[in-house]
Amino acid sequence: MPAPSPTSDVVPLHRRAARSLSRLPLAAIAFVLVAAVQSTYAAVRGVICSPDSCTYQAWADALIRLHFDVPAFVHATTSDYPPLLYVVWVLVVAAMRLALGDDWPTGVVVLNVLASAAAGALLVRLAQRLTGSRAAAAFALVLYLVSFDLTDWSRYALSDPTYLLLTLLAFVLAAHTLLGGRPRGAAAAIAMLPVLTFYRPTFIAMLPPLLAAAWLGLAPRAAESLGSVRGARRALAVVVAGSLAGLAAFAVLMREPQRWPLHAGAVLVRFTAGHWRLGEVIWDRPALYRPPPHTRLDFLSLAAVRLAAFFRPVSPDLEPHQAAQNLFFFVSAYALALYGVIAALRRPAWLDTGRRIVILASASIVVVVSTFHAMLEVDEDWRYRLPVLPYLVLLAAVGVAAALRRRPTR
Repeated sequence: MPAPSPTSDVVPLHRRAARSLSRLPLAAIAFVLVAAVQSTYAAVRGVICSPDSCTYQAWADALIRLHFDVPAFVHATTSDYPPLLYVVWVLVVAAMRLALGDDWPTGVVVLNVLASAAAGALLVRLAQRLTGSRAAAAFALVLYLVSFDLTDWSRYALSDPTYLLLTLLAFVLAAHTLLGGRPRGAAAAIAMLPVLTFYRPTFIAMLPPLLAAAWLGLAPRAAESLGSVRGARRALAVVVAGSLAGLAAFAVLMREPQRWPLHAGAVLVRFTAGHWRLGEVIWDRPALYRPPPHTRLDFLSLAAVRLAAFFRPVSPDLEPHQAAQNLFFFVSAYALALYGVIAALRRPAWLDTGRRIVILASASIVVVVSTFHAMLEVDEDWRYRLPVLPYLVLLAAVGVAAALRRRPTR
């Protein structure tokens, strides 16, 4: 009998590396890859301070002079935007100012990269648990990495990546309970909501679906009813119809803003109506404006165009490779997310009630936030779309799992 070759049992190095990599948690891989990609990009392209960054610095300096007396700061600060609804973020900037002085933007960008990497890890982990498919979760990681928006906004001295992380963390905590975890996850999500309310004013749009998801985690009977195929279909129909009806009513109000019945919010309504009357579709992009509307039908048509603009995949300012990145990201995310939602609502045996509610909540966040910004403002850099991207990626992962016909397991 011939002696075995001394190399017969030796596994090639590249195969051993592949096996070792496959044993690593995808969440850990996601954190490392996102941090590496975004930190390299920020180092090469540089840190950016926008006009809002200057406002945050001025507010942070005022807060420091007042020895972090928040009520005094809110009372003394005059602005077109309520500083109270930014106060948690201003505390972060003030801490950076004390630690780093004029280099505070660099500190914020480092924080942004870490926050985006942590969000990517949370998202990939949730995608794998929701779908039961490592392949679907890996695809979610690929989408997250390839998104130009997610990478680019990390180098701005702004609150967007940290806000994205905090809102996603609240969602993941609620989802943990819905997917069979302890109730304390949903309770922690509810406890985070006041902090998020005073982090960015636009959180008001995300508050209802996040609160509903967390509450359903604490109400098993309601979750059982809503998480059925019929219940989920009805709930999503109500969310979509209600959001579109709200957008239509707001469009009619923009034609006659004097009909706003309350003193509170009247200034914002008149200000926003002025932009609608110009035919504005996207803030500060006159080339994309529509002809000034006159009739109710004109205003309703403008509302539809503004909503579509929120989902526009490519900005005119992007370089060709950046446009290609976003085109791949959004075409894939939109198509697979839609397929995933439809599959979840058509296959009674494919998902349990908890998973279906997580999918319903993700879709609701996308619908509600998009219509909210179609009402008030579609930013020229699509900044306000950033917080919904993780939910599009999650729904796309569901679409991949559905295409693979994998039934999730706990």
